[in-house]
Amino acid sequence: MTDAGTQTPAEDEGPAHDIYLVRRIEASEKLIAQLRRRVTFVLVFVAILLGVTSTVIYLAGRHGMPGMVPQVVESREFLLRDQTGQVRGAWGVDAHGDIQLVLQGGDNKASVRLSLLEDGAAGLTLSDPEGKPRLVAGLLPHENVSLVLADSLGVTRAVFGLNADGSTSLVFADRHGVTRTAIGASSSGEPIFATGESEAAVVDTVQ
Repeated sequence: MTDAGTQTPAEDEGPAHDIYLVRRIEASEKLIAQLRRRVTFVLVFVAILLGVTSTVIYLAGRHGMPGMVPQVVESREFLLRDQTGQVRGAWGVDAHGDIQLVLQGGDNKASVRLSLLEDGAAGLTLSDPEGKPRLVAGLLPHENVSLVLADSLGVTRAVFGLNADGSTSLVFADRHGVTRTAIGASSSGEPIFATGESEAAVVDTVQ
């Protein structure tokens, strides 16, 4: 037996309770739908933001933009390519610590080379379309300066030099690289002049 004021669980679960559960389910479904719409909106916004950022970075890389140019760019080597993608120049540091700037024609023959060696020696080389050095200007660490001219075979034909002691020389060689005429001034100011074949050619060939 049960008391008059006591209800069984079956009596509690009436139509009102069913309506309450239905409303709770409907409210949960509405909340889930709202969350899905918000998540979709956030994903779309992030995708648009990434697209705009990528476009800005791409344009800045190709054309540059005010306020986005870095103050310092670091690298061991830079390559210069033409419209076809062919390398036309290079600037970098090699394994020996030497710095070189090379500009080359479309046939990949180096035509201009600027070098700074680790010991301080500096040089400028101009080469012909065959890749042979025709003019070399150099400054050595002990302050000797030289200008070398070569023919199409790469053989030295003329050398102009200024030494650290103040002496100067201008040497002419034949097509075999043998010195034929030399003029100049010694460190004390005395003139120097010599002609004829000399066993001591200044430079046999330009390297």
